[in-house]
Amino acid sequence: MSLRWLLGRAGLWFSVFLIVSPAILFFVWMLSLSVKFEVDNAAYPPVFILSTLPGATTPTCSRRTAS
Repeated sequence: MSLRWLLGRAGLWFSVFLIVSPAILFFVWMLSLSVKFEVDNAAYPPVFILSTLPGATTPTCSRRTAS
C-alpha cells in the first residue's frame, strides 16, 4: 500500500460520502419530524431538541380524561 493508493482511497470515500449525504440527511430530517409535535414542526425558529417526547404525554392525558 503506497501513500498514493491511500490518498486515492480516502478521496474516493470522501466523495461518496459527499454525494450520498443529502439523501441520508433527508431521511434523518423526516425521521426527526415524525417524533415531534405538529406545532414544533411548524415553529419558527425551528425546535431541534425536544423538551418532551410526544408519546410521553399521551398516557397522562388519557388518564385525566378517564377520571
